[in-house]
Amino acid sequence: MNMAMKEDVDIYLLQEHWLFDCQLNMLNEIHSKYIGIGKSVDTDDPLPPIQMPRGYGGVAILWRKELDHLISTVKAGNSRIQCIEIEGEPNIIIISLYLPCKGPTNSTQELLECIDQLNEIVCTYSNTHQIIIGGDFNEDIINGASSQRKKCINDFMQDHELSSKETGLTFIHSNGKDATAIDFILYQNKYSENIIDIKKLNVTSNVSDHYPILLSVLHHQKKLNTSGKSQISTKTFNKRIKWDKIDTGKYASLISTEISSTRCQIQNREDIVSGFSTLNNIIIKATKVFAPKSNKGKKKPKLQVMNEEIRKAISNKKVAFYNWKNNGSINDQHNYYLKQKKLTTYELRKQCRLEIALRRINERQKLIESKVSDTKTFFRMIRNQRGKMSKHIDELNVDGQIYNSDNQIINGWHIHFGELAKKSVNTKFDHKHLENVEKEVKVISDICQERYIHMQVTNEEVEKAISRPRCIVDFYETYLKAIGSGVFYRKPLISDVQDKHRYGKSALGVNKLNGLMREMCEKGGLVGNFTNHSGKRTCATALYQAGIDEQQIMERTGHRSTKGVRTYKTANSNIQKRVSDVLNPRPIVI
Repeated sequence: MNMAMKEDVDIYLLQEHWLFDCQLNMLNEIHSKYIGIGKSVDTDDPLPPIQMPRGYGGVAILWRKELDHLISTVKAGNSRIQCIEIEGEPNIIIISLYLPCKGPTNSTQELLECIDQLNEIVCTYSNTHQIIIGGDFNEDIINGASSQRKKCINDFMQDHELSSKETGLTFIHSNGKDATAIDFILYQNKYSENIIDIKKLNVTSNVSDHYPILLSVLHHQKKLNTSGKSQISTKTFNKRIKWDKIDTGKYASLISTEISSTRCQIQNREDIVSGFSTLNNIIIKATKVFAPKSNKGKKKPKLQVMNEEIRKAISNKKVAFYNWKNNGSINDQHNYYLKQKKLTTYELRKQCRLEIALRRINERQKLIESKVSDTKTFFRMIRNQRGKMSKHIDELNVDGQIYNSDNQIINGWHIHFGELAKKSVNTKFDHKHLENVEKEVKVISDICQERYIHMQVTNEEVEKAISRPRCIVDFYETYLKAIGSGVFYRKPLISDVQDKHRYGKSALGVNKLNGLMREMCEKGGLVGNFTNHSGKRTCATALYQAGIDEQQIMERTGHRSTKGVRTYKTANSNIQKRVSDVLNPRPIVI
């Protein structure tokens, strides 16, 4: 990669870098003159370094270090979209895009999600920025056959007045021949005069199965005014004024007072420019005095959780708000559209609380399990839950007494826990209930002692049980020693020697293998129709209910896609009960 990079290129858009979240720092090690940022397939849920599978997917953007002061990262899009902003006239939003391929059955849904994310980004910046989108579209959007995928992309381009340029076949088939065109660069029609050229490069040192696409674009950096001689004010007031909420009388009075106190004689062109500047400053001053304060910086934070139910609730809320707005924005509590708006808002908040509660329960379950199986994950989750400032305590309040210094805080903790350890009399404690419970325990204990029948065990039985433990690992090792090499499933043979296991050299029949699980379940007293696949299903279901990550389940069961393994995901009554307890906790009776 280092040798293939041309140093005269300012910015690189990368797709399928195959790095995981813990490896993204390697992007800055590709070339000594470039730095960058990227996203991986596990950006939203990072995998531990010791459990990483073969890499796949990912997007990134690299730029020359000399441009670092002009470039800032834009936090937008999912793991298939990486954005940066370049300062200039105008500012530029550059998007590195990697759309899903056609193979998986859920590729259309993933494509629509990516298009929705791009719609949101373009709508946000299209009026103030020049937008450039480049990457692997996994679809020939110019000369390809008609398809739902192509229609979605072309509709997106048409809605936002985006264009591209045909550069020829960009994807190389495994047989070494050029196959199709799936790599494109999109730009806005209104900035088409800034596009110098878009062409395909034939780099001899390129080892990828894609040809690189080169975009030459004209970009003007902002000029700094260093003369200091200009007296013209550059202040602007880009805020939309709500005149119905302003006292226009006082506003006009202030402007008249300021103008009357200003002495301006017009004799030449410079006096006219200065007069306009002074008048502009007076209007801006009056507007700032009487206009309502801006809510800039007080926007509600974006949702931290998302699933299909939340996405539907957001859509319903938008529709209800649109209907309420189009019907007069009536604030009467009996208005139908206002009720629908409030109802959809309540449903959205409910779904968000449910998802947050479920994630919190899963995190706690994962924390409990990792304490035994994965200590690194356990301590990492502990540190994340502690937060940044939870390691420091400024003061401690114990029964009204304030402890400030480090030694005082430690003493305060000793006092607090010492009081907790003391036995105290609680006047609200239900002693009668405690007596009834103790009586019930005694009755149950007496009944159990009366019905208990002691079984005599001889020393020979104990020695036999100790000498021949029923351990599945021992059985497995004994079986491996008995069969030696060759096929794994063998037919057992009768042995003349006691405790000597013998197996035939031929493999066990398919019908016999298919009936083993049913035979074992019948001997174990299990009722139902069980097959060999039942073990795989039980394994996957148990791992799901235990909160194990899907990637780990796939490695155990041998599935190649998440959709296949998700078919074994069944509702867990314990998890549902925990969610219910979090949202509707039981009252504590003292």
